[in-house]
Amino acid sequence: MAASTLLLALTVTAMAKDDTVRTEVRRGNSSAVVVQSGDPKSATVHVERRPGYVKIEQHSRGSSATVIQIDESAGGKR
Repeated sequence: MAASTLLLALTVTAMAKDDTVRTEVRRGNSSAVVVQSGDPKSATVHVERRPGYVKIEQHSRGSSATVIQIDESAGGKR
């Protein structure tokens, strides 16, 4: 089995012009971005990582977003 390196970066930032919460996860050539309005200081972000699987749950104000990335070639399962 060939060794591979996965780069997983998580950033939560606020945009200067308005109150938005942005979460970005990068894994190899894939990325997922969640952007919601709200105060970044009061937002809740949870990232779950497993081989071939990343799940982002973000809650801001009264809304929530969930993003799931699956890479079945890396052992992820649906």
